[in-house]
Amino acid sequence: MSLTYEQFLNLFPVSPREKAGTGVRVLCPAHADHNPSLLIKPPTNGFIADFRCFAGCERQAILTSLNLTWADLRSEDNKQESASWNVTDSFVYELESGKEYYVIDRLENDDKKRFATKHKVNGDYVFNLNGITHILFKLPELRQAVKAGKTILLPEGEGKVNRLRELGFEATTNPFGAGKWDDRYTKEFAGADVVIVPDYDKPGLGFVEQKARELHGTAKRIRIVQLTDVKSLQNSIGKDGVDIINWLDAGHTKEELQSLIDNAPDWKPQNESSSLVCMANVQPETVSWLWYPYIPMGKLTLLEGDPGIGKSWVTLAITTAVSLGKGLPNADLSKPQIVLLASAEDGLGDTLRPRLDAMAADVRNVHAIKGILDFSNGGLEILRKNIELLKPALVIIDPLVAYIGAGVDINRANETRAVMSQLAEIAEVYAVAILAVRHLTKGGALKAIYRGLGSIDFTAACRSVLMAGCDPDNDQKRAIVQIKSNLAAKGNAIGFELKNGSFYWTGESDLTAARILAAEDGQDGKSARDEATDFLRDELSNGPVEWQQIERDRKAAGISEITLRRARENLGIKIRREGESGKRGGGRSLWELPDDLVAQKDLLAQDAHIDKNEQVNQISFKKESLPKTDEQVNAVETTLGMPIKKVLEIWEIEGKPVIQVGPGESCPGIDKLLSNPGIQERHLKAIRSWLDKVIERNNGGPFAAEGV
Repeated sequence: MSLTYEQFLNLFPVSPREKAGTGVRVLCPAHADHNPSLLIKPPTNGFIADFRCFAGCERQAILTSLNLTWADLRSEDNKQESASWNVTDSFVYELESGKEYYVIDRLENDDKKRFATKHKVNGDYVFNLNGITHILFKLPELRQAVKAGKTILLPEGEGKVNRLRELGFEATTNPFGAGKWDDRYTKEFAGADVVIVPDYDKPGLGFVEQKARELHGTAKRIRIVQLTDVKSLQNSIGKDGVDIINWLDAGHTKEELQSLIDNAPDWKPQNESSSLVCMANVQPETVSWLWYPYIPMGKLTLLEGDPGIGKSWVTLAITTAVSLGKGLPNADLSKPQIVLLASAEDGLGDTLRPRLDAMAADVRNVHAIKGILDFSNGGLEILRKNIELLKPALVIIDPLVAYIGAGVDINRANETRAVMSQLAEIAEVYAVAILAVRHLTKGGALKAIYRGLGSIDFTAACRSVLMAGCDPDNDQKRAIVQIKSNLAAKGNAIGFELKNGSFYWTGESDLTAARILAAEDGQDGKSARDEATDFLRDELSNGPVEWQQIERDRKAAGISEITLRRARENLGIKIRREGESGKRGGGRSLWELPDDLVAQKDLLAQDAHIDKNEQVNQISFKKESLPKTDEQVNAVETTLGMPIKKVLEIWEIEGKPVIQVGPGESCPGIDKLLSNPGIQERHLKAIRSWLDKVIERNNGGPFAAEGV
């Protein structure tokens, strides 16, 4: 019998019924139901309906009460598709008692393969593993072998286990392949002698180390056997993914394998053993490219730029091209491929989908992760599983800092390095291009490579770094410029424009990183201190906030300590302590806005600056003649943002550099310039710009007051 969704619904009483979202609640036939507790929903997963009893009845019991089987609920498409797949092998997972627990069938269709699962309920197979706890293959034999002290071989896949057992080896594996190891499996190897047998493809080799790390400290001994002649075997069979079955089929014997096992060294974590490798054993690899020379496959790429410059548009334009298999400038994409998006700043429905539609992307090839992952707390494993499931060509993380994790200080190399190295490993293992987006800092560093927000280790971990920006003379002229390339010569700048609500590539551009940074450093928008003032007003708008939280948010926003301090003084922020210092849970420092912000209006209208009577470091200065009147002194110091003596102190600490004060104008001695009553405003602004860069470069350094 084959049913439709409507026919299935008609098997239940018409009354009472309740509408429930896309489905309907009816009386459950598997128990004495007086209040509709059975939810029936439209077709899903190859079946004509999905259903669930909220009173707890098993779905098999519901079908039995209707004289139906699961086969009756399979859709026609499902039946036709299933008919074209042939079961080539069945792997029975047994409990220690020897009772069948569940089955994994291997199905083939021409050159494709897939796996189907099933378990018995009341004597009939149910084609899922709902409610089933996954166990190791050949579990009863494994437990006996561990007790007997035998060596256990651990390949990837049930077929390989069976082949090894035919040769007389004890062997087991976890279900569902590489990357599906569960902590529960580890305890089965307590005190065991384990030999891991790798698959020679990237996922297999990547998870060999993972399995070894999981078993370390539980198994008595761990070895990784290295098969011989792998490269020649790869060439002869025409594929990279050589495994133990291919090796045995090529004529290698049980005795050869036993010899390799006997000579395999004990595995130890890298911090306990040398990580030396002879280069003769390293296979040379050719770099593959998603977009030559900008985005390599299996590597990390950074895209940097200021907010609002169009970075997200660029990532979606690249996404569109990959989804369609065409459209990247100077690139020949072979076919449409899948893209995985992780976006923390743009909404899926109100921003990403409309933009993708505007660029005519094939959204069937674009998938997005909902919510923000914490890479320092399990998020990388979730990302790994999504990549394994979808097998994308490209993963986009926008912005990277939002996913790094609240517990990671993005300015500390040792903390960011741990996350970035794992992200790089994922890219390599799955041969996927990962494109991460990062904001620029607000100036200070002169070289483009140092302008990204946070630690330089973000840049160091990436094989390619791109910068998006605009021309200082024409903000409609935009481009991405490659500022780092480890794997090929740097590519030419690629222009783009944003107009009519969409994105357009404009071909090669003459824009450079230096021109982009000139535009960013010379823009007439808010000063850094104005932005810090807005940041504080925003941060404290809902009441007092702990200083530690403000510090974390300040760093994420790219605001220096000294700039924040000036903004704090400018606003008249109140600082108070709660609790008793030195006692558990006490001594919190809280910042809050003043009671009357209106009274601060005049202060907000001025540039916040260090009080001219502030004590400076004990450095002797040659007494210079200063501008003659107090008004002139005040005007100069207001523009500079600090007392003249403080400026001279910084200039001396920096080695009295020559400062550019205008096109073709340099000033070898700002002490003399500042003593001139007729000093021009543009000269003061040039000195101020130099000061800001010095302070940002030193992150406050010796020029910042002590934090609260």
